[in-house]
Parts: sequence; structure tokens; C-alpha cells
Amino acid sequence: MSNRAHPGGPPGDDPPLPSTEGPTKEQSDEPGSDRPRFAAVRASIAGTGRWEGGRKVTSREVLATAMPDRDPQRMADRLGIEHRYWAPDEVSVAEMGADAVRAALADASLPATSLSRIIVACSTGGDLLIPGASVDVADRLGLGQAAIDTFDVANSCAGFMSGFDMAARAVATRAGPIAIVAVEQFSRFIRPDEPRCYVIFGDAAVATVLAPSPGDEALVGWGFKIVAAPGERIEVAHGGRTGRREFIDFADLSSDALTEQALGALTDAVQTAVARADLELGRIDWVLPHQPNGEMLGHFARRLGVESARMVPIVNDFGSVGVAAVPLSLDRLRRSGRLRPGQHVLMASVGSGTVAGALVYRA
Repeated sequence: MSNRAHPGGPPGDDPPLPSTEGPTKEQSDEPGSDRPRFAAVRASIAGTGRWEGGRKVTSREVLATAMPDRDPQRMADRLGIEHRYWAPDEVSVAEMGADAVRAALADASLPATSLSRIIVACSTGGDLLIPGASVDVADRLGLGQAAIDTFDVANSCAGFMSGFDMAARAVATRAGPIAIVAVEQFSRFIRPDEPRCYVIFGDAAVATVLAPSPGDEALVGWGFKIVAAPGERIEVAHGGRTGRREFIDFADLSSDALTEQALGALTDAVQTAVARADLELGRIDWVLPHQPNGEMLGHFARRLGVESARMVPIVNDFGSVGVAAVPLSLDRLRRSGRLRPGQHVLMASVGSGTVAGALVYRA
């Protein structure tokens, strides 16, 4: 695990490019195993950081507004959410994202000018339809005229998995440091008359900076899954098509059906990622699953067979923060000092679609 970028020499001194993906002829070291070992994607998590702002909103407050007939403490315990943060009206997605990138760059001891790419993942599309939020994040970092690439990822709550995977592969082929920004402003898309949404969602922004690996750090396993389920998924309609402001609405959806879809897709993605890493789930040191609420976090842990000591809960303090949940756990884990070199971290998320992604990172 590194906190700085690996310095590169002049092009003439570059070693041959490593293989970044695909099965090799090398086999697993387990006796009798014929599973192919996939080449590691060599990239290091150089820094992480989050936006620290917004109004702290307790579950008691939102429940009093949206479910006044329910016992607030009992419902808060069931949700597994003590509080969440809602951004002020004047704070944009780009501002939150830029603040998170600054924190991650400080953690990595890197200047903003070292970035070669900025990837923004946001379930609700950022501040504008055109241009993407990544352009405004770059501009707020003083990179508005820089020779860098910026783009947005729209893959609901699995967007961080997609962004991390793409960034790692670019870094492994000698792109400079890349920032992946996971940001949500769900408070703009909820209302008290749809209480199932109103009482769980929060706002958050987290950034992860990947840089060339100076040691053994690498993405060693990855798995993705899609289960198209029109009519049985969480949707936010496009206001340009409907002609009105749109909100997140769970009212017509079965909680049991959504839970089973999510569990199935997430489990498939995890199994693929762990197999590609040539590991067993029991040998993974840290498991950072999606956390839409405390109850779902428990479902994920039981389905995967993972004890709580290997997880890093954040939902109690931040609520349901969509694409930002897994990187928030990662940031909390790194800052706790418990992540050691050589340990394996499984990150897994699932979102509306249904889409799921899982990654195994070796620190």
C-alpha cells in the first residue's frame, strides 16, 4: 500500500509493459486445482478522501416528518441509520466532488496537476445533463485548461466499481494518477410523501486516487453481473421526457423482490471476482459491501458468510449513499490504520438495473 505515486523515467528507459488482464497458463498453487490464474492489474490506492460538510440530519427528525405515527427509535434501530448528511441547496455535486478529490490528493501527497484523468460516478447524474460533472470537478481543481481526460460513469450504485476497474487498467498501462469520485446528492430526489426513500438517503462524496504500483499492490480479481428487470427496479425518470421534476419512488416495488435480486447479483459478482483472484472468500481480509441500510448490510453478510469483524460499516453514520458507500468504507478502513500491506480487500456493490460489481484489491 503506497501513499505516493511511482516516479516514471524517460520513455526510452521504460520496462516492457506488464500484462494487465486475461488468463495465463500458470495454474493455482492449490493441489489438484486447474483454475487459471488471472494476471494482476498493477495499480495502487495512493490516497482517499471525502467531502466533510452538509447538515447532520437524525433519523428521529426524518421519521417525525415522514412517518409521524411510528416509534422513531424503533424505526431507527430497524433501519440501522442514526443520522445522515444533506448538502445545502447552494452546494453542487461538482463542489462536493472537488472537495473529496482535494482530500484524497492530500492523503496521497500529490498535486492536482499530477492527475491524468478524473472519473465521476453519480447515480443521479450530477448537476447538469451536459456537460458531465467531471468537467466541473476538474475546473474547480484548477484543471480547467489541463491536458487531462474527464468523464462520468452512470451505472447506479455500482458506478464506483466500474470506475475503479477502468482506472486501474489505465494506470497499469502507464497512465498517470487517476481520481475516481463517487458522489451523491440524493436529498434532491426524495420527499416526505414517499417515506421509504425519505428516511434512508443521505448525501456524500468520496474520492480514491490510483497511481502506478511501487510494490505488490494490484487489482487481482473482478466480476460484474447484470440482471435486466424492467418494471422491477428502482427508477428515476428523465425530466426532459416527462416534463416534470422527478423523484426516487419505491412505493410500487416489493422489498422482498428487490432484496433477492440484489443478493443474487451481488453474490454472482463476488464469486467471479474471488475466483479470478485465485482466493477463497474466507481468505479475504476485508469485505466492503454495499450498504443501503442496516438490514440489507446484514443480508449481504449472511449471504456471503462474512462475519462483522471483517466489514467496515458506515450506514449508521451516513445513511444510504448509493455509489459512495463502498469508497466511504474504504476511506474509513485506510484511515483507521488497520489495512496492512499484502492484505486483500473485497469491494462489492449492487444497484438498480440490476447491476453488480465486485473487485479484489491487494494492498
